Amino acid sequence: MTSITYSDAVTDALDRLDDLGYERAGRQDLANHGPRGAEALAALGHPEAIPAWVTGYRNAIAHNDPPGPRFAIDPAEESSWRPALGAFDWVGDWEALFRRELADAPWRDVLVRWWPRLLPGLFSRLTHGPIRTAHAVRSVAATSSPSPQQITELARGLAYWAARFTTLPGQASLGGQRTVAEAVAAAPRAPINPATPPAALLRDGLSSLLDQPGYTDACLREHLLRPDPRYPAAALAVQQRIPRRGKPS
Repeated sequence: MTSITYSDAVTDALDRLDDLGYERAGRQDLANHGPRGAEALAALGHPEAIPAWVTGYRNAIAHNDPPGPRFAIDPAEESSWRPALGAFDWVGDWEALFRRELADAPWRDVLVRWWPRLLPGLFSRLTHGPIRTAHAVRSVAATSSPSPQQITELARGLAYWAARFTTLPGQASLGGQRTVAEAVAAAPRAPINPATPPAALLRDGLSSLLDQPGYTDACLREHLLRPDPRYPAAALAVQQRIPRRGKPS
């Protein structure tokens, strides 16, 4: 029996999921998990399970149509791309931008150019933007010759991250003394009403953080993560947060 390779399994799944939009239909802000789920199955060593999983996913969950581009975003002009961060109605334009970037340069060069710009918006839809990007990166990095579908998925991961770019309120830097586990344990917990729709949590939860007792204290230097010398570029990128500016009209 011939076994399908990781890259072939991912490519086939991406081809079958190509017509699904970025988010689910009728459920605001809930992300498309199809490409990530298929890649995860392949990475876990179950490529043979992907076709049935893709069929089940498509039949169970309706999605919005993929958006098309309307206005060109110039990656060389900061005044063009920066105001479009966090503008989801421009996600088709972000996808077109990254498709052009990936057609003109090696994918690693595009990633190195853009991840420092996108890192401050890491919370992009509960981190779904960077998570989709990470799955796409693992996919293209697994082969010396990524398929067009794999490259397109990387463009879409980056586009979703950019279009749902979301920063946490407050100002913080990696100048503290806590490990990740210590920082997470010390972070204040906001009460959550289980009856609150997910979209409302996303919309209102972040904006109310500054009013939560202890949140501002958690942003102070002595409460922050200590820098990890193994990752100086990441530390620098977080310290040089990209402030949100106005959205395109």
